[in-house]
Amino acid sequence: MLAKLSFRIKKTLSADCVCKRYDHGTLLLRAGVEGQDEIERYIRDRAFLDVDESNRIVTRNRRYRLYMFPIPSTGIDAVMKVSWDNPAYPKWRRLVIRLAEVFWDRSEAAFLGALTLLRAGVPTIKPIACWTYEPSFAGRESYLLYEKIDAVGSVRDLKLQTQQSTGSPETPAVEPLAHLVRDLHQQGLWHHDLSLSNFLLPHPGDHVGQDDQNHPNPIYVIDTDGVSERRFRWPLFSRIREINALRRLNLTPIEGERFLRHYLGSSYKRSWLLFYRFCSSQFSRPWRPLIRSLKRAGCW
Repeated sequence: MLAKLSFRIKKTLSADCVCKRYDHGTLLLRAGVEGQDEIERYIRDRAFLDVDESNRIVTRNRRYRLYMFPIPSTGIDAVMKVSWDNPAYPKWRRLVIRLAEVFWDRSEAAFLGALTLLRAGVPTIKPIACWTYEPSFAGRESYLLYEKIDAVGSVRDLKLQTQQSTGSPETPAVEPLAHLVRDLHQQGLWHHDLSLSNFLLPHPGDHVGQDDQNHPNPIYVIDTDGVSERRFRWPLFSRIREINALRRLNLTPIEGERFLRHYLGSSYKRSWLLFYRFCSSQFSRPWRPLIRSLKRAGCW
């Protein structure tokens, strides 16, 4: 992690990071975080290995393990995200994961991605620390610790709940979500997985659903290992790439048009809507049924 940090991290972020080594790897702390000494001791003492399995959060993504618990001696309610090569994966995929982690540490990428979003004023997770644990080559894992977000759930979860109760797949907060994604792209920020599950909504009363640019809706962006900055933005090429990325939102045709109108604003044209619908259709990704079949068969 230290070697990669030296050429990946920006000077603007280096002041926010404290990077150190410990007996079983490297740790990266957010500078000035509350209870920094206790958190560092928690990592050095390898207390994270004794986390109670009852604190584990069920997740659909087998690539990670998630735990939620208060950090001892700090009073901070935290979430710990563990990146590992899940034994449930086929051997070939586990090998690919191990090799990829040598060049791209997901926890470090999520830590730096969250700092990038925070500096841009985008609501997201507040990272506390990330570290590697590598007692042997075969057992390498990486950890990300961040403050718990007080949210009612992801946009995807709330959409599914609405569909179960009313039978209508209505996506909440479409307009504020469109404004958020537009602001991300206008600031030169890129999220590689604009899935509805990567946006969290706060509890009622926190301005969600208000279409007021003077009081931005605090929709939280998560899964920050997919966040990066673009140095250059070629208008037409970038617009094509941005609209293609919106397909992962999986919106209904009516919601897609609403989203695109707010996302593009005065630049909205029907041709962009048709392009978005093509990107969202199965014709743009004919290999997806094959991948789903491989996953169901346990080969992916």
